[in-house]
Amino acid sequence: MKKSSKKIAMSVFIILIFGFSSIAFYASSVVSPQEGELKPLTSTVVEGDVDYRLEGAYVNAGFTWVRYYDENMDSDPLFVSYLDSLPQAMSTPNGQAQIIVQKLRQRYLNESRYFIASNQRGQRTLSGPDETSVFNALCEILTVTPLECTISSIFNQNTTGANSTSDTTENATIANTTENTQTNSSF
Repeated sequence: MKKSSKKIAMSVFIILIFGFSSIAFYASSVVSPQEGELKPLTSTVVEGDVDYRLEGAYVNAGFTWVRYYDENMDSDPLFVSYLDSLPQAMSTPNGQAQIIVQKLRQRYLNESRYFIASNQRGQRTLSGPDETSVFNALCEILTVTPLECTISSIFNQNTTGANSTSDTTENATIANTTENTQTNSSF
């Protein structure tokens, strides 16, 4: 065989190997999808177990993952309804959900009701949570602070400031009254 025909035969052989390996790769991915492939959630509120890798993917994407453990979800339907509304109620200013709520019908650490919120900024846990404690915990940890949290924070600062101002004014009035009484009694 000539040297040039050997080169052509070798080139055709290499091209055929690359071609068949590409076809085999495509066929194997179409016929049998990857095992353990993560599929995105269809809702921001889920019940039951979720693959820990999916939870991690959402947290890494900037979401806050809320796990609510309650062995008897039917005992407080208003609170469960509140939890269901959190993804929409505490969305970002442009309306994008930033919370995923996972409800689990089981006990956690011997507690009948337990709340865990976690994201890239940290984690908050509540034993026996109520609406106020959940709201405050989420306001502390959410990546994008919702308008409701800002308003609540301003309202609480104004209330605290107003109380301390009125207390100071009241104490000053009492002090002045006491001084006037002492001054009048010395005449």
